[in-house]
Amino acid sequence: MKKKGNGYGNGLYIFRPEISEKERKRGVFWAIYFLLCGLATIWPMYKLIGNRIYPMIGGLPFSFFWIVFVVVMIFVGVYTLYAQQYNK
Repeated sequence: MKKKGNGYGNGLYIFRPEISEKERKRGVFWAIYFLLCGLATIWPMYKLIGNRIYPMIGGLPFSFFWIVFVVVMIFVGVYTLYAQQYNK
């Protein structure tokens, strides 16, 4: 009889079985990192941290600085993840 699907069986698989434990931990770390970066720009985290004008940082209101900071952190994360995956 021919197997149906991808050969991994039934259920939800986050990682393929052949992925090493180190790569799984790295994947979980980056998922949490990007989740936190995304949450930092929406309610309730943005309301608690970044929803204010003062202090002015570099001539920018704090709320604008917060968004720019999170975008830079996402860029750094994507670049680091790329370098890790392609060994650069």
